[in-house]
Amino acid sequence: MKRKIVLLMAISLLAASKVPAVTPITLAKGSNVGLYVSYDGLKTSENYVDNACLSFDGSGWKTDTKLKWKDQTSYAEFYVYYPYIENVKDARALSFSVKEDQSTAEAVAASDFLYGRAGAYPDDGMSKPSLRHLFSNIVVNVKAGDGFTDDELKQGNLSVRIKDVCTQAMINLGNGEVRSEGSTKNIKTYEAESLSFSAVIVPQRVGKLSVIWNNIEYVISFDKDCIGGKVYTLTATLKKTSGGINVSIGGWEDSGEDFGGTVN
Repeated sequence: MKRKIVLLMAISLLAASKVPAVTPITLAKGSNVGLYVSYDGLKTSENYVDNACLSFDGSGWKTDTKLKWKDQTSYAEFYVYYPYIENVKDARALSFSVKEDQSTAEAVAASDFLYGRAGAYPDDGMSKPSLRHLFSNIVVNVKAGDGFTDDELKQGNLSVRIKDVCTQAMINLGNGEVRSEGSTKNIKTYEAESLSFSAVIVPQRVGKLSVIWNNIEYVISFDKDCIGGKVYTLTATLKKTSGGINVSIGGWEDSGEDFGGTVN
């Protein structure tokens, strides 16, 4: 008797619940993930299961497609990703873009891409691919320096942008590798907490950002290779000087961990 794959697979999520400046990633009822199953490595197409859609019903995952093991002895490989994309031409070169305007929590969540893989034999029990963030998260905390107060910053028109970064990614669902592509753009960040701004970016070297206060943009130069699944935090300090306003930054802080804890 053949066994349904969906009865032997659970999915866990790595979310941003441990990072206060990032909106936690929690999948709502009705959210869909994509599933590939292969017995000899993920191919561009014509795998044993190609891009099946699994829907989260609030407690588990359901699919309208009958998914069964090929046989009782072979080792199956599971590849899962979120959000589900209906038309994927090449599972090893999936195109996905982050939002340029991430000034809302919804836009930040829509820019995130989750991925997981696992393998199992039919008699191993439940396979549990864990979804993880493939992209990077940048957090900029704005601080009042000499001549400023926090209230003054809050009352002004304040925003932060990540400058000149690629917003398009090419993703290999076989191994989770990400390559940035396309022309560079500026990303408007989300003020997740007062004076704390964040954005999700495709992993790449980030050269500069800008702080905009009362419609005047202050560009800050720096260099950092941002790795997928990592949070990078910096502090931008605004100071009043005899020549006007000066903005300086402290060093990057790399959390060294995936941004989040496990959520079932």
